[in-house]
Formats: sequence, structure tokens, C-alpha cells
Amino acid sequence: MKKIAILNTLSSGVDIFNVVSDKLNVSAIIGLSSSVKKDGVSGYIDQESLCKESGVELIEIFDYSLSAAEDKEKLLGYDIDILLVAGWQRLIPDWLIDHCKICAVGVHGSPYGITEGRGRSPQNWALILGKEEFSLSIFEITPGIDDGAIIKSCTFEISPFDTISSMQHKVARLTAKMFIDSVLDGAISSRHFAEQEGEAKYLPMRRPEDGEIDWNLSSVAICDFIKALSHPYPGAYSYCGEIKTIFYAAVPFSCSEEYSCPAGTVIQIFTNADLLVKTGDGAVLVVDYIVSEAQLSALNTKVFSSANSAEQYKRIISRHKEKHPDLDLASDILSLAK
Repeated sequence: MKKIAILNTLSSGVDIFNVVSDKLNVSAIIGLSSSVKKDGVSGYIDQESLCKESGVELIEIFDYSLSAAEDKEKLLGYDIDILLVAGWQRLIPDWLIDHCKICAVGVHGSPYGITEGRGRSPQNWALILGKEEFSLSIFEITPGIDDGAIIKSCTFEISPFDTISSMQHKVARLTAKMFIDSVLDGAISSRHFAEQEGEAKYLPMRRPEDGEIDWNLSSVAICDFIKALSHPYPGAYSYCGEIKTIFYAAVPFSCSEEYSCPAGTVIQIFTNADLLVKTGDGAVLVVDYIVSEAQLSALNTKVFSSANSAEQYKRIISRHKEKHPDLDLASDILSLAK
């Protein structure tokens, strides 16, 4: 029997495990220890109770980059035939790839497929860009960035109702299905893979500070931006003076009115605390946000400051080019800075 291990530290990876383990024997979960500081790991989950309940060995490691000597020694002492990297937002070191007797399997996708959308935050970018489809692949992990041979692929629809959370659920279910099918039909064991074709393009990393809202954008663009950064991410945000508000959900609001106030104006705070906020072409109804009760009343008729979205994207692009000068960005990302 092949020894399958799952490398994961995110809630989305647990969703993958729950489906995979129903059809395949998973021998171990390799996860980041709960004792490690996890700042910046959006969606982190402690897997100790999961492993106890499912009878799967938990191999705890202490360095998210997998560069600690004690982590390397621990993992090299464990036999792995197939490693599924299900929720691990870091590159996998060569020594762990080479340690897998058959291969290490990764998952990646983008609105443009794996080759033309390599890199970071593809699901977030898909929502921000208002894309309608997402192409997902499981692939053989190599030392490069998402450049391994393709094992299996599929495409799913991004509906107008999708958020980053529902996107992650779709990716989890489809990843699990493709992996199960590829193990059971022998594609992984026989290494029946297809090399990637086409010119590689990349998506840049996002940081929490990149989430400030530009209220001069259209209502649809603002709602897309908010749902791309919603739970489990830190959320989009905006300032009204010194008051910082975190936004998790909003919908375009149309009721045959015209608003003459500046973009970002809080037109009304409804009785249930929903916020009606002016945008570049109308208004949005904010239905999920965080601000203290004491500060809420102070927002009425006040104006949220607007980020300059073009300058925001220029900073993101500049960071990428400084760190990865040889990795060309997708044209849609470059167009955001114009």
C-alpha cells in the first residue's frame, strides 16, 4: 500500500483531507505546530484533534519555510510515496521533493490556467479582476514555481455570488477529486503527466496593507474587491478620519436614486447597522463589517478616504519586480496600474 502524506496547515487543506481520506488511506498529516507564531498565515488551523479523531499520524514541524534542521531530520525519517501539498503557501525544498518515492503533488490554478497564472493569491486575483472562470490543475512539484508537469486539470465557473471562501471550497473539492482519481487510475504511480506549454506569466503576492478601498471605483469593482479579501483573509479596509473599518461583504445598491455626495460618503446607517456608501458610479450596501459600536454613529454622513487604486497596484507590481525581476506578470495585473 502506498504511503500518502498531506502537507497542510490551512483550513482549506483540512477540507481536502476530509474528502481524500474517505477514499484513500492517508498515513500522515504534516502540519505547522500550534506552538509556532502564525502571523500572516491566513486560514491556519490546528490539526491535532483532527488527527486523533481520524487515526492519522500528525507530524508537527516548526518552520513554515521547512528550512529548520530538526524538521528536515524528522521528515526524512518518515517514508513517503506520494506527498499531497494541500494547504502550504511556501515553496517545497528540493530535499523533500526528492524524498518522495513517487512524487510530490501540488495544486494551482488561475483564470488563465496554471502556466499563465503562476504565483501568488490566484483566487483573490480572480475575484478582484471580475473573472468568470477558474482553471485548476494538480501537478508534479519541482523546485520551480508551479512549473511541474500536469497530472489532471479542470475548470469551474466563478459565479457573481462567489466569495474567497466559496472559491476555496470549490478548489478543495475539485483538488480532492482530481487527486483521488489520479491515484486510483494509476496516473500518479505511472507518472502519466503532461508537460506545461505556453509562455509563463505570474501573479504577484498580496499583503494586508494592499486592501485599502478606492471608493471611486464602480460598485461592482468595489464589491469584487471586498469579497476577494473576506474571511479567512484580513478583509478590505478604509479610514474615516482615525476610524478604521474592516469590510467583509457588500452588494451593489440601486433604487433609482442619484447621489451628489463624494465617493466614500456614508449616505445612511440603517437600523440593522448596514451601511450605504457612495461609489464612483452609485452606491454599495455594506452588510458585514467591523467597527466599534461607539465609532459607528460617528460614521454617519462622514466620508471614507479613498485609496488610489492605480498607485496601490503600482506598489504591488514594483514589489514583485524587485523580488522577481525575471518573472513576467500577467497582462491583466499590469493593466490595473494604468
